[in-house]
Amino acid sequence: MCAVTKNDVISNDNNSVISDSDRVKEKEAEEFAAYSDAAGMKEKEVFGVDNEARTMNSENAAANAGEAATGKKAKTPIDYKAAMESRNKRNLFACHIGLAITEMREGYAVTEMKIQPYFRNPIGSIHGGCLFSAADSACGAAASSFGTAVTTLDSSFHYLRAGMEDSTEIKAIASVVKKGKKISVVDVDVEDQKGKLLAHGIFTYSVVKKAKW
Repeated sequence: MCAVTKNDVISNDNNSVISDSDRVKEKEAEEFAAYSDAAGMKEKEVFGVDNEARTMNSENAAANAGEAATGKKAKTPIDYKAAMESRNKRNLFACHIGLAITEMREGYAVTEMKIQPYFRNPIGSIHGGCLFSAADSACGAAASSFGTAVTTLDSSFHYLRAGMEDSTEIKAIASVVKKGKKISVVDVDVEDQKGKLLAHGIFTYSVVKKAKW
């Protein structure tokens, strides 16, 4: 039979104290966790998002500040690369003739096309329909760059120079002159690969609906 020493008693007492202390700490940790969860849920109810989701960069913070000041909802930035890809893919006529949007930003767009032998008139000049198509496509992209789908209402188009054999590519550069809620007016220049101005036009567009890109 082993004898119980004084040291054994002290050791057992210390273990009991340590165990009680651990239990208190564990209980405090559980209560704190429960409080934190409750606080987090309350914050989510009030703000609609959790703490991490409310972390934002300076640009978003500025946008929210502007929204609060004006009472208007901040605009969602437009992905112009996606918009170009979508328009180029869905415009089957443009795909057929090799016409594509190569630049697009708010109020501005550029289309480009290589001239094929069968795009020329009997005298060797670029067919006027090619120039007009490039212009209309560029203007339409510029007019829709604000996030709307548009359709052509009217145009005034002037052929300034003939694109002869030395003109192998054309580029239409369009800029919005007037943006309205229902009507937009766009200015466009059509030039060849050397920068020679071939045509100039003004196009008017009607806003149909919100764009889907």
